[in-house]
Amino acid sequence: MNILFYVEPLIELEKPYFKKGWLTGVCDTILTSLSNPAHNITLVLNEALSFGFENRANVEAITLFQRELLNQGAYNQLDLLISWYWASYGEEQLEYYKDLFSEKLSKLSSAPDVILTFSPVPFLMALFPETLILHIEYSLFSRKPFIETWYFDPIGMNGGAYLNKYWNSLQAQFQVEDIEYDKVKEFKAKVQNLLTIKSPFKEQLAPYKEKFDKLILLPLQFSRYYLFDGLTHYRSQFDYLLDVLEKVPAHTGVIVTTHPEFSILSKDMIEFLQKNYSNFIYDQTFEEYYASSQYLLAEVDAVVTVSSSVGLQTILWDKELITLGKDFLDFIAQGKNIERLDDLSKRTDTDKLLYWIMTHYAVPKSRIQDSEWFENFLSRSIHMYRQGESLGKFYYPIDDDKTGIVQEYIDTLDQSIPERTTALSYDTLLKISQNNTNTMPFLECYLDKGTGFTEEDCIRIKIQGNVMHFEIPIDNKGISAIRLDPVNSKGIATISKISIVTEDGLDELDILEANAEYIRDRTFYFLNNDPQLLLEWNYEDKYIQKLMLDIEYRAIGAIDPEVFLDIIKEFSQQLNDISQQYQHYQQQTQEEIDALNHQLSEHQEENGHHVQKINELMKQISDYQIKLYSSNEAYRKLREDTEIEGLRKDSEIQALQNELRLTTSRLEELFNSYSWKITKPIRFVKNKISPKNKS
Repeated sequence: MNILFYVEPLIELEKPYFKKGWLTGVCDTILTSLSNPAHNITLVLNEALSFGFENRANVEAITLFQRELLNQGAYNQLDLLISWYWASYGEEQLEYYKDLFSEKLSKLSSAPDVILTFSPVPFLMALFPETLILHIEYSLFSRKPFIETWYFDPIGMNGGAYLNKYWNSLQAQFQVEDIEYDKVKEFKAKVQNLLTIKSPFKEQLAPYKEKFDKLILLPLQFSRYYLFDGLTHYRSQFDYLLDVLEKVPAHTGVIVTTHPEFSILSKDMIEFLQKNYSNFIYDQTFEEYYASSQYLLAEVDAVVTVSSSVGLQTILWDKELITLGKDFLDFIAQGKNIERLDDLSKRTDTDKLLYWIMTHYAVPKSRIQDSEWFENFLSRSIHMYRQGESLGKFYYPIDDDKTGIVQEYIDTLDQSIPERTTALSYDTLLKISQNNTNTMPFLECYLDKGTGFTEEDCIRIKIQGNVMHFEIPIDNKGISAIRLDPVNSKGIATISKISIVTEDGLDELDILEANAEYIRDRTFYFLNNDPQLLLEWNYEDKYIQKLMLDIEYRAIGAIDPEVFLDIIKEFSQQLNDISQQYQHYQQQTQEEIDALNHQLSEHQEENGHHVQKINELMKQISDYQIKLYSSNEAYRKLREDTEIEGLRKDSEIQALQNELRLTTSRLEELFNSYSWKITKPIRFVKNKISPKNKS
């Protein structure tokens, strides 16, 4: 299958990446489903989106440049798209585009079997007259609590082109059995019950229900877009809103919401409207919930719109609908004149239309992700178109079991609503931010759960005023650190108080670090686009319920240079003070140096006396050392002499000892001799008579 995928290359709303969501969301889903190498896919996109496109094996990207598309400035994108939508282009314009795309697509081996496009492409229809063209966009359901659905419309854009043309004949032919009616009524009842119970706006709107006879919902959109400007004479959302307020009866309250991704009501505008129109109803809490119009449908009697998909959702509630856009939802609109609002009658039967859309027109994302189903859908659609069959019979049931797909819608209703802006993903908020003329500001709270600061653990809240009190739900334990990004751009913020509610009560927190270029008291001046505050933290083992902080935003985004005049003056004063302090310090230091020099001089003089005394003592020590040396020498000589005399005496003693031993030996010999023994009696007698023995 040869497929040409056309992602509008014209840069719309002066935003080069306006169609990025289509490329990374819808396109990526479809391209993944059609990854079979047997499919040859050519993708047309602009130069901005081509930079980030990841190549795929069976996809060739063709880049279109603005200078080519606008014919060197001969055209402008808004007029071009409006002319494509209404087929109001001239022959010269059509031929230029045919030639341009003929050249760009010259490498195609054959004409595409099908063209998938997000915008009207009559030039491709003229270039490939035998090719089926399917226009793609979100269908009836796209946001929680519903599953995502898309339409593939062979007639045109805007979610109702096919039904505008064929619904009258379809509803006469399309038969719905009782069991099918029961199933779609069950779905409507569950949706109405869920959105009513979960609606965060019941209390805010209760007083208005008492005050006004009727309430209508006016969901604002965004201007400078062909599906708004091309369908109405209003040149801005403000013109549109004023006209409705002027024409609606005074007894009818007008509830105003903004597009989820284009917040256009400024503080001054709201103040002006509230003062001049008593039936203007706007609450800032509408901005705190994503796609708030879905919940407000439960509270209103009718919807007024130019081309918002909220108009189509009236069939879920059997609400009255007035469309001010040319040719928009004409198949269900009850009127085109806001001044005839009181003449509308309550709608009684939309069940057949809702059932047909759910079972034939709105394709769930799960079916597109099913490669076999989606390939069969495209193949059958191409075959029907080539056979020349009436497009009035173009759609087949999405599933053979039609009640089964309605049951799937029931079973997949998401109970986790309403979806606060604190729960929006980074990509969604980034898209919102990119789509607003002035970048939508929001605060970010990053929670470190042990793996560092990540986008997955980040809570984001839109900043909707200069003075904000934030209560950020944490409901977690084991938080090892918290980082606050007070705004997603340059800014000046005064943070008066930061506190947390733990299981033990309320604690105030200090700011540990900040990447502000200047800090004065509690006011932080951020000149970078990624302001960060790291909080003092010692609560890792505590259960944290919520974080609370009060911030006054003095500037967000562009900072008025005059803001820095006070800072410059303060710096000048600080510099002057520092200069005076330095001079005083320099004088004081010089005096201290002089005093120290004087003390040093005195110490040096005193040290001179000490040196003389030390020299005398050293002389005495030297004399003592000489005397000690002489004494040591005398002692050594005496010791040597003593040792020699001792040796001589030892020799004499040794000779005497030898003589004694000899005498003793001779005496023993005498005692033992025979003569000594025989003369023993004589000696005895002699001794007795010896005079020394006489008494």
